[in-house]
Amino acid sequence: MVWPQTESYWERNLKFKCNLYLIRGKEPNQRKCRFYCGMTRAQQGVYKRFQNTNHPIKSMELRDGLEIWVGCLSNIRRSASFEDHVFLCEKIITSVMTQIELDPNEIKNATNFSAPDTNVYVINEWCSPDGRKWDKIKGKDVPQVIPDVIAFNAVTHAVYYTERLTNKTEMK
Repeated sequence: MVWPQTESYWERNLKFKCNLYLIRGKEPNQRKCRFYCGMTRAQQGVYKRFQNTNHPIKSMELRDGLEIWVGCLSNIRRSASFEDHVFLCEKIITSVMTQIELDPNEIKNATNFSAPDTNVYVINEWCSPDGRKWDKIKGKDVPQVIPDVIAFNAVTHAVYYTERLTNKTEMK
Protein backbone atom coordinates (compact mmCIF):
# COMPACT_ATOMS: atom_id res chain seq x y z
CA MET A 1 0.00 0.00 0.00
CA VAL A 2 1.31 3.45 -0.87
CA TRP A 3 0.29 6.05 1.66
CA PRO A 4 -1.26 9.21 0.15
CA GLN A 5 1.11 12.17 -0.05
CA THR A 6 -1.68 14.40 1.29
CA GLU A 7 -1.00 12.91 4.73
CA SER A 8 2.53 14.29 4.62
CA TYR A 9 1.31 17.81 3.76
CA TRP A 10 -1.37 17.64 6.43
CA GLU A 11 1.11 16.68 9.13
CA ARG A 12 3.48 19.50 8.16
CA ASN A 13 0.66 22.06 8.46
CA LEU A 14 -0.30 21.12 12.02
CA LYS A 15 0.79 23.41 14.83
CA PHE A 16 2.03 20.51 16.92
CA LYS A 17 4.18 17.43 16.45
CA CYS A 18 2.12 14.26 16.16
CA ASN A 19 3.59 11.35 18.07
CA LEU A 20 0.49 9.46 19.14
CA TYR A 21 -2.13 8.08 16.76
CA LEU A 22 -5.30 6.01 16.69
CA ILE A 23 -6.38 4.02 13.64
CA ARG A 24 -9.62 2.22 12.91
CA GLY A 25 -9.94 0.14 9.75
CA LYS A 26 -10.67 -3.20 8.16
CA GLU A 27 -8.13 -5.76 7.15
CA PRO A 28 -8.64 -7.41 3.73
CA ASN A 29 -11.46 -9.97 3.68
CA GLN A 30 -12.56 -9.06 7.22
CA ARG A 31 -16.02 -7.86 8.18
CA LYS A 32 -15.16 -6.14 11.46
CA CYS A 33 -13.03 -3.08 11.96
CA ARG A 34 -9.98 -3.25 14.19
CA PHE A 35 -8.35 -0.52 16.24
CA TYR A 36 -4.69 0.33 16.69
CA CYS A 37 -3.16 2.85 19.07
CA GLY A 38 0.45 3.63 18.29
CA MET A 39 3.34 5.98 18.84
CA THR A 40 6.27 7.42 16.93
CA ARG A 41 9.72 8.39 18.07
CA ALA A 42 10.32 12.04 18.95
CA GLN A 43 11.45 13.18 15.48
CA GLN A 44 9.78 10.62 13.22
CA GLY A 45 6.18 11.81 12.97
CA VAL A 46 3.11 9.84 11.98
CA TYR A 47 3.53 9.99 8.19
CA LYS A 48 7.05 8.50 8.31
CA ARG A 49 5.94 5.88 10.82
CA PHE A 50 3.17 4.75 8.47
CA GLN A 51 5.82 4.27 5.75
CA ASN A 52 7.63 1.58 7.79
CA THR A 53 7.28 -1.75 6.01
CA ASN A 54 6.09 -3.63 9.10
CA HIS A 55 3.55 -1.07 10.34
CA PRO A 56 0.07 -2.54 11.08
CA ILE A 57 -1.63 0.06 8.88
CA LYS A 58 -0.16 -1.78 5.88
CA SER A 59 -2.67 -4.59 6.48
CA MET A 60 -5.64 -2.20 6.62
CA GLU A 61 -7.45 -1.21 3.47
CA LEU A 62 -7.44 2.37 2.24
CA ARG A 63 -11.12 3.06 1.85
CA ASP A 64 -13.87 5.14 3.37
CA GLY A 65 -13.91 3.22 6.66
CA LEU A 66 -10.27 3.95 7.52
CA GLU A 67 -9.99 6.52 10.30
CA ILE A 68 -6.79 8.14 11.49
CA TRP A 69 -6.60 10.44 14.50
CA VAL A 70 -3.43 12.05 15.83
CA GLY A 71 -2.70 13.69 19.14
CA CYS A 72 0.04 15.60 20.87
CA LEU A 73 1.41 15.53 24.39
CA SER A 74 1.61 18.51 26.68
CA ASN A 75 2.54 19.10 30.32
CA ILE A 76 5.34 16.55 30.16
CA ARG A 77 7.45 15.96 33.26
CA ARG A 78 11.17 16.27 32.74
CA SER A 79 11.87 13.14 34.80
CA ALA A 80 11.09 10.77 31.93
CA SER A 81 11.97 10.68 28.25
CA PHE A 82 9.54 11.89 25.60
CA GLU A 83 9.15 8.34 24.27
CA ASP A 84 8.28 7.13 27.77
CA HIS A 85 5.46 9.68 27.97
CA VAL A 86 4.10 8.72 24.55
CA PHE A 87 4.30 5.03 25.48
CA LEU A 88 2.37 5.63 28.73
CA CYS A 89 -0.41 7.37 26.82
CA GLU A 90 -0.52 4.59 24.23
CA LYS A 91 -0.61 1.95 26.97
CA ILE A 92 -3.40 3.52 29.03
CA ILE A 93 -5.56 4.26 25.98
CA THR A 94 -5.23 0.68 24.68
CA SER A 95 -5.83 -0.76 28.14
CA VAL A 96 -8.94 1.36 28.69
CA MET A 97 -10.28 0.53 25.21
CA THR A 98 -10.20 -3.19 25.99
CA GLN A 99 -11.62 -2.85 29.50
CA ILE A 100 -14.54 -0.51 28.92
CA GLU A 101 -15.52 -0.72 25.28
CA LEU A 102 -13.95 -3.18 22.89
CA ASP A 103 -13.36 -6.87 22.59
CA PRO A 104 -9.58 -7.49 22.83
CA ASN A 105 -9.79 -9.15 19.39
CA GLU A 106 -10.65 -5.74 17.93
CA ILE A 107 -7.31 -4.28 19.08
CA LYS A 108 -4.21 -4.97 16.98
CA ASN A 109 -1.49 -4.06 19.51
CA ALA A 110 -2.12 -6.75 22.10
CA THR A 111 1.03 -6.02 24.12
CA ASN A 112 -0.62 -3.02 25.77
CA PHE A 113 -3.62 -4.68 27.40
CA SER A 114 -2.17 -4.39 30.88
CA ALA A 115 -2.20 -1.18 32.89
CA PRO A 116 0.95 0.96 33.25
CA ASP A 117 3.04 1.00 36.42
CA THR A 118 2.77 4.76 37.01
CA ASN A 119 -0.01 7.33 37.34
CA VAL A 120 -1.31 8.56 33.99
CA TYR A 121 -3.70 11.39 33.21
CA VAL A 122 -4.88 11.82 29.62
CA ILE A 123 -7.13 14.52 28.20
CA ASN A 124 -7.99 13.38 24.71
CA GLU A 125 -7.77 16.04 22.03
CA TRP A 126 -7.24 14.68 18.56
CA CYS A 127 -7.70 15.71 14.95
CA SER A 128 -8.02 13.80 11.69
CA PRO A 129 -6.26 14.36 8.36
CA ASP A 130 -9.40 15.84 6.81
CA GLY A 131 -9.47 18.59 9.45
CA ARG A 132 -12.17 17.17 11.71
CA LYS A 133 -11.64 17.82 15.37
CA TRP A 134 -12.26 15.22 18.05
CA ASP A 135 -16.01 14.94 18.46
CA LYS A 136 -18.28 12.19 19.62
CA ILE A 137 -19.62 10.37 16.59
CA LYS A 138 -22.23 7.63 16.65
CA GLY A 139 -21.20 4.00 16.46
CA LYS A 140 -17.76 2.60 17.05
CA ASP A 141 -15.79 5.39 15.44
CA VAL A 142 -12.56 6.20 17.24
CA PRO A 143 -13.89 9.32 19.03
CA GLN A 144 -16.85 7.32 20.33
CA VAL A 145 -14.69 4.57 21.81
CA ILE A 146 -12.09 6.65 23.68
CA PRO A 147 -13.20 8.56 26.80
CA ASP A 148 -12.56 12.32 26.79
CA VAL A 149 -10.55 12.13 30.03
CA ILE A 150 -8.72 9.13 31.51
CA ALA A 151 -7.02 9.03 34.91
CA PHE A 152 -5.17 5.97 36.17
CA ASN A 153 -3.98 5.53 39.76
CA ALA A 154 -1.05 3.09 39.81
CA VAL A 155 -1.32 2.40 43.57
CA THR A 156 -4.98 1.36 43.58
CA HIS A 157 -5.09 0.28 39.90
CA ALA A 158 -8.27 2.32 39.57
CA VAL A 159 -9.21 3.86 36.23
CA TYR A 160 -11.42 6.93 36.16
CA TYR A 161 -12.83 8.31 32.95
CA THR A 162 -15.51 10.53 31.52
CA GLU A 163 -17.70 9.49 28.65
CA ARG A 164 -18.07 13.00 27.33
CA LEU A 165 -17.23 16.47 28.53
CA THR A 166 -19.82 19.12 27.79
CA ASN A 167 -19.40 22.82 27.22
CA LYS A 168 -21.54 24.51 29.88
CA THR A 169 -20.21 28.05 29.60
CA GLU A 170 -18.05 29.88 27.14
CA MET A 171 -14.86 31.48 28.46
CA LYS A 172 -14.03 34.97 27.26
